[in-house]
Amino acid sequence: MESKQLTQAGRVQLARARRNRVYVAGPMSGMPGHNFPAFNAAADSLRAQGWHVENPAEHGEVDGATWADYMHCDVAMLASCSAIHLLPGWSKSRGATLEAYIAAALGMQFQYAEGAGFTFHPESRAITCKLPQQIGSCPK
Repeated sequence: MESKQLTQAGRVQLARARRNRVYVAGPMSGMPGHNFPAFNAAADSLRAQGWHVENPAEHGEVDGATWADYMHCDVAMLASCSAIHLLPGWSKSRGATLEAYIAAALGMQFQYAEGAGFTFHPESRAITCKLPQQIGSCPK
């Protein structure tokens, strides 16, 4: 029993391990080139600012993968971060909206790319219009 507990404890990631890690979220499905250029540009900019970036565009297209397959991978990447960076169009994306709800539930910092145009308010479970380029913590 003790070795099982040690193995399971090794899978728990403490807050200090997630510090300075950001996940890029935005629309992919139905977008030209899956919107990879926007994801990669955001990742480059965030890395230049000193963030460790989890960029779902970096896994590329996987033969035979379904939307759910990608989301399983992407949610695991998101959970390893302390912040989420939302790209323009995120609020119209099923996957990015799900990722924003998860990020809010986990108390993550929210960042908005220029043109993202919406701020997520977890306490009302509503999405309301705010100024672009707003960067800050998700309200508690």
